Amino acid sequence: KNPKDDPDRYNNELIDGKTIRVAVHVSAAGTDATPFKVAFSTSRKGASAWAEFEATPELAWYTFDYDVESGEDDNPDFIGFTMPMGESIVVDAVQISVLD
Repeated sequence: KNPKDDPDRYNNELIDGKTIRVAVHVSAAGTDATPFKVAFSTSRKGASAWAEFEATPELAWYTFDYDVESGEDDNPDFIGFTMPMGESIVVDAVQISVLD
């Protein structure tokens, strides 16, 4: 069976025990800077802490690194965003890179 036929398992194998870089291309939705947080979760093996940023009205890249634990995890990974109530951001792109 091709591991790419099961994308959750295949993606887990790519990042298992490695350091990843999460990069988000974000801007504030309005003309004022907007605080926001972003986190990466493996579902079963843990999650990064919330990385805190302040989005400007112009699109910019915001990054953080996370050391993914080794071990079995057949659940999907996900990235979460949060910001203060009433605030908005524009998420243009999300990238995950394996650093080692």
